[in-house]
Amino acid sequence: MLILKRSNVLLGKQLLMSEPNCQKCGACCRALPSWDGPDIYVRLNRYDLDKLSIGEKEKHVVPFQDEYGAIAALGMVDRHCSALKGQVGCEVSCEIYENRPDICRAFEPRSDQCLRARDEAGLVFGE
Repeated sequence: MLILKRSNVLLGKQLLMSEPNCQKCGACCRALPSWDGPDIYVRLNRYDLDKLSIGEKEKHVVPFQDEYGAIAALGMVDRHCSALKGQVGCEVSCEIYENRPDICRAFEPRSDQCLRARDEAGLVFGE
């Protein structure tokens, strides 16, 4: 379980509202600091790839295959998903939101993964 400080004075961290506002966060769309793998962000299967428009594919998809069935991936730019626009922790949006992969759709605000991503990004929930 991830424990976060609950204080109005946070050194080196940005205070965010208690309720998650994904459009002011974006932490789930950035690579963990320890990531040193290829410049891919999300592996795509055939179903995910088929949902994307031709323009979305041209702009965000990179060739990638693995033993788990991925046939392509969303690229990474400046250590975040290429479809993420804006600045993490300020204001963000997803250029492929309507057609985003299933793994992105399944990501739950306030889940352990969400809290871990926010902590890694230096973001916390406030009182």
